[in-house]
Amino acid sequence: MRKRIDRFIEDAFIDFDDWFQDAEWVGKERDAVNLFVMGFLVKGVQPSAAVYDLRQIRIEVPVPQLSGHRNKPAVGKDLVIWKDPLETAWDTYYNSVNVPWVIVEWKFKRKGRKPNWFDDYDAKWLMEFTKQNPNTFAYLVQLYAGKEGREILWAKVKNGEIKIANRRS
Repeated sequence: MRKRIDRFIEDAFIDFDDWFQDAEWVGKERDAVNLFVMGFLVKGVQPSAAVYDLRQIRIEVPVPQLSGHRNKPAVGKDLVIWKDPLETAWDTYYNSVNVPWVIVEWKFKRKGRKPNWFDDYDAKWLMEFTKQNPNTFAYLVQLYAGKEGREILWAKVKNGEIKIANRRS
């Protein structure tokens, strides 16, 4: 069983990638996120694992906005994992103050050339968020399913830096 959350997630990315390479699947970004969570990530949920309860995993939920960007107190993120199954971004007064354990932002490109890196806005936002919230780490995920084939690229973001980038071609 995986006790480390990063290995828990990365193992699911590898399994998803193995499937994605040969899949005759057609979908968009939200479809891919849901498929990843329900078909690959939840398989590792076990009582003694890093993620021990399905309720820790959330799709399309708010997290606090970056400090200094208070036009919106919270922003939606594709995939969020909380340390506690009942945790949310909100305090008892509905202020967005609780930060998640993990944030995963996805992009899915279906036309044109394969991207060779991640969405600039998402990368900068996650770098700043993890810098402001050092107990949170994140992943950037870039899917491509176009005329150049299929590919998933992912990178870990921690303490304001992109730490690990994996590419399988």
